[in-house]
Amino acid sequence: MLQLKIVSAWMATITALLIATPVAQAEIVSLSQLLQRIESQEQRIESLEAERSTLQAEFAAYSFGGDMNGGKNCDSCRKAVCSCEEPAWYAGYEATILRPYFSDIAFGSTFDNDYGVGHRFTIGYDGGGMGIRARYWSYRHSFPIVPPPPPAFGVQMDVLDLEFTLDEHMSEWDFMVAAGLRYGREQVYIGTTTYEGIGITVAAEATHNIGCRGLFVVANVRGSLLFGEVRSAVLAGGPVIDGELMTVVESQLGVGWVRETRFGELNLRALAEAQGWFNDTIADPQFGNNGGIGGNLGLFGLTLSAELRY
Repeated sequence: MLQLKIVSAWMATITALLIATPVAQAEIVSLSQLLQRIESQEQRIESLEAERSTLQAEFAAYSFGGDMNGGKNCDSCRKAVCSCEEPAWYAGYEATILRPYFSDIAFGSTFDNDYGVGHRFTIGYDGGGMGIRARYWSYRHSFPIVPPPPPAFGVQMDVLDLEFTLDEHMSEWDFMVAAGLRYGREQVYIGTTTYEGIGITVAAEATHNIGCRGLFVVANVRGSLLFGEVRSAVLAGGPVIDGELMTVVESQLGVGWVRETRFGELNLRALAEAQGWFNDTIADPQFGNNGGIGGNLGLFGLTLSAELRY
């Protein structure tokens, strides 16, 4: 009897195991499939997010309805030059179409002072805030003088700047300051009179974008103090006077346009430019009466520039 009970219990246990096993297997398979489906959906979502980011970047870079400022998103980088502090080399050229003016010149307004074209070249590196650049400006202009003599009058300028730059970006404004060394040579030939000196130069510039299509307004100012000598055959103190100070003030005001190209970021500007070169010896009326200039030099006109950042 006891043996029969043991056999019955054993048979009941086997039956229960056989019934429960398919149910457990079904539950395990169902959970595995659910995890696989969740993982597949997560991968799909990640793929769609990546595709959306790519399309947004392409739209911002190439669409005329988006931002033209260096291919960056206009909402996050509304700047005239939207480099977003990325390091870059740059090179530029400026055509300076300037007319010379002289204060208190010895022979008054008897000369025909028209416009002459100068050339300014710039090359530099912007490290994403701080940088360095070199600028060279050459201006050669001569024009006839209405009699009495001399029959011709001319101005020659050579200016070289080596300076450090610092950029700061604030909302829709870009600011730049620069400081360094300047070599300057001013030659005015009637006689001939030449000033040549070396000193310090400082500059500041501000740009503000207009809308979101690359247009901007720009203004800059520069001041320089040069220490050198005046050379002229008509000087009462001799052909050379050392220890001469030349004060130079320059300013530009105008508009520009920036656009990303396959070669880099192209920056075009049209500016009104003014310069003043002041030295007491050259401006001395007695110097003018002896055949010198007898007046300070000013220059004013239009400057057209192009710069490429890459």
